[in-house]
Amino acid sequence: MNKQWDIVHLDLAEGITPFAAADRGVFAVFWWREIPLGHLKLEPSRRLMTSSELAVATLQAITPALDAYLAGTGFVASRRQRRPSGPEGDPWRLLRVALSLLDSREDLLDLRQGAAAVSSAPASGSVSVVVPTCDRPDRLAACLRSLAALHETPLEIVVVDNAPSNATRQVVEAFSGARYVVEERPGSSAARNTGVHHSRGEIVAFVDDDEAVHPDWLSRLRRCFRHPEIALATGLVLPSELETEAQLIFEQRYSFARGYVARTFDAELYRRTRNRGVPVWEIGGSGNMAIRRHVFEQLGGFDERLGAGRAGGCEELELFYRALAGGWSCRYEPRAVTEHQHRRD
Repeated sequence: MNKQWDIVHLDLAEGITPFAAADRGVFAVFWWREIPLGHLKLEPSRRLMTSSELAVATLQAITPALDAYLAGTGFVASRRQRRPSGPEGDPWRLLRVALSLLDSREDLLDLRQGAAAVSSAPASGSVSVVVPTCDRPDRLAACLRSLAALHETPLEIVVVDNAPSNATRQVVEAFSGARYVVEERPGSSAARNTGVHHSRGEIVAFVDDDEAVHPDWLSRLRRCFRHPEIALATGLVLPSELETEAQLIFEQRYSFARGYVARTFDAELYRRTRNRGVPVWEIGGSGNMAIRRHVFEQLGGFDERLGAGRAGGCEELELFYRALAGGWSCRYEPRAVTEHQHRRD
């Protein structure tokens, strides 16, 4: 297993050219302007991919997202009638047709315009951001820098120190708009619950200290709450680096990513699957999520017996289950993107 892979982000609106992975693997993330469409993993190889091969591989990677965004346009039926492995250049024509159709979709206009659309987006509640941290001041600083670059400014940022130290306090005090709170009881669940207690927003968003957020992360999550039945929303988590064997194994086998197609999980799904196991693991994770305050309080917050620092993970899955059992819906929104720094060892 090659231990080092490059992560590249490619905007299909600008076009891509054939490339070789050389002695490193390539984890290529495809975007259409500010919307992620899919990713492709290329094993190390010194052979340059042909233009046609690259187009076919790209189409395969982004087809689920294209089919979702272009449903009702005739593109899906057209794609199924054509063979991407056909004559040289045909896959690129199919790609160009798809991107042209995306450009024409008015309902995607606000998403691809990014910051320019924030002021026109309907209000759906003030948002507090809670960041639990545990003795990782350098990573925390990177996380806070990304939050400072958000296109939509949150009501507040509450950093909860779960391993109180002067180093962490100094990092937080260096960022305006961030507030430092101590929670000495061990565990990420206790830290998150304390962060909610010390926050004021109608919606509370969570991001972990080893993540960086996309500039549109908050506005994309907040849009989910235009629908009153949505209790909580999660987003897409991509790796920020794949430099060690441990990081690569984690991404290949235990990735946080849940795909590039938005999904709503509702009470009907709960009723249909409860006897064999409600698939709450498909909803997302607590490192990239937001929840209505009153729902969080109604559910009693995270179970503090679970989570990092206590009995392992899955504390968010247990919370998701209780939300669905209570008749609420959960939303997975892949356009709300964070990047996670997997553990190096």
